[in-house]
Formats: sequence, structure tokens, C-alpha cells
Amino acid sequence: MPATLDVLERDGWRVYSLRNERLRFDLTPALGGKITELVSAPSGRSWLWRNPRLPQRRPRPGGSYIHDFDTGGWDEIFPTIGLCASPAGVWSRAELTDHGELWCRPWTVERAAQTEDGVSVLLALDDLALPVRIEKEICLEPGEAGFEFRYRVTNRASEQVPYIWCSHPLLRAEPGMRLRFPTGTRWRCEASRGLRGLAPGAPVGWPRAATADGAELDLGAPADGPLGWAAKLFTEAMPEGWVEWGPAGGGERMRLSFDPGAMPHLGLWLNLRGWTGTAGEPYLNIGVEPGTSPFDSLFTAAASGTARILDVGGEHRWSLRCDFLPSG
Repeated sequence: MPATLDVLERDGWRVYSLRNERLRFDLTPALGGKITELVSAPSGRSWLWRNPRLPQRRPRPGGSYIHDFDTGGWDEIFPTIGLCASPAGVWSRAELTDHGELWCRPWTVERAAQTEDGVSVLLALDDLALPVRIEKEICLEPGEAGFEFRYRVTNRASEQVPYIWCSHPLLRAEPGMRLRFPTGTRWRCEASRGLRGLAPGAPVGWPRAATADGAELDLGAPADGPLGWAAKLFTEAMPEGWVEWGPAGGGERMRLSFDPGAMPHLGLWLNLRGWTGTAGEPYLNIGVEPGTSPFDSLFTAAASGTARILDVGGEHRWSLRCDFLPSG
């Protein structure tokens, strides 16, 4: 079966559906370039979390991500993860949007191609309210149990642009699933809720973290333990660039692979019914976020020297790959 590309109308949105015999994923440019669905064919597993209470709606700059647009799927985060004061005049505003400036703007499809070598979609965000142009190309080849993102950001401002970038897939947290990282990965707590003993800035043991009451929490199998808590963790600079999520006893695994020189850190959002931005029961999901900085705030990253700096007229390029691996 060759790799194919279909352009569909679904629930009022134009959706680009890429597939081969191993997987399928759906891309919606109007929703900030979001991947709304990701399904691997051998297992039939749908990997991305979808918010059961928030419908897909057209995003808007300045909107509240957590209250109105935290719908799930796979987004891009730039130039900050958390709401923060702008660290530089190039951003021409006092405060940067929570979860960045990309999810709330429609992307343009500049090229959608299908050949015998595979399919690709090139998206661009060239909003004049931003000091940069951003491109994202997604490529899928026949027979491959994986796909690749290729990114380019270009500075069109008259001064340097500081930024954080991270990938932001929200995954379904299911019992029996485990997180795997390179040996030697070290962790720090950015924030927590419902967990005494995990203080912001404190080192975190992996996979077992001690709580203030003397109990141990298995962070590597988050959905197998007690519920009612949430935590955001960051790695120090990673020894290798990969992370896996899959069944503990064997079975298909999802692996993200990246260059640790370009993305030296990994953010991990563990939400075990400990947090929600809407009324109702807190969510059950995890976010696995390869990125450029060990902080959520661009202001903090700039002050610590961990923000990326894009020179005047310069560009940065990087890539990220997602694969589905068999048991073993």
C-alpha cells in the first residue's frame, strides 16, 4: 500500500489525512496546525487524548488555552510554554500567551504532495503579529511505521528573537502503560498539585518519587497508581534524544526521537485527575514534550540563559520523528 494523502471536510474543518499500511494521522491547519488524531494500524490504538468536554473551535490570539482550547491532540509550543512577561521588545507586548502563539493562529498549507516516495504537507505560519516565520513539514513514506516533522523558523525582525520551542502531544494515560527514557536521565520538578513533597525546583527520583508522607509514587507507570495529582517535570540535558510510551509487558510502543543538541530537554506533564481548566472531573492525560529549555516560562529561560536566540536575518532548523515499534 502506498502512502496516501486525502483532503477531507470533517465537522466543518478541512483535514489533511496522511496514511500508509502502518498508521494514519489527521492534520487540521485551521486549528493551529494541530494533529487531531493518530492511529497505528497493527494495534488500532488511538494514541492522542481528546478532551471530552471541549469541542474543537476556531482559536483566536489572546484566548485562554486552558479554559477554552485545551481540546487535546498534538500542538506546537512557541515562544513560551507558560503565560509570562515578555523578556524582549521584539515581541511588542507586555505578556505572552499561555501555551505560546502558534496554537491560536491558522496555518497555511503551502504544499501538499503525493508521490511514489511518500506524502508530505508543508505548513507555514507567517502572521505579521509575530517577528518570525515558521514552517513545519510532515513526511510519511510507504511502509514506514513512523513519520517525521521538519521545522524552520526565520527571524524577520530587526533584533534578536529569544524563544522556547517544544512539541506538545497529549497522550491517553492508560493503566499498564509505561514511560521509558535513556539511562542517566535526571529530573527536576517545575510544578505539582496534590502531591506533598514534590516542590518546584527540587530534584525528582525516577521512576519512584518519594512523597512527604513517606510513600513512593511510580512516575514511570503513572496510571497504575493513585489518582488525584498532577506534576510538570523537566529533564536536565538528556544523554540521548528519545522517549517511549507503551505497554509495560510488551506490545507496540510509541517513540519520539530527536537531536539532543537541538532539543536537550524533555518536559513531562503527568495529569492523573489532578487538574482541569474547566468545570467537571479533572483530566487523565500525559504530555511528552521534547524541547529547547528546562523551564515553562520564556522570561525565566531568558534570565537563566536557556532560551534559544535567533539572530537578525537568521534561521534555525530541527526535526523530530515519531515511530511505532513492535514489542521487545
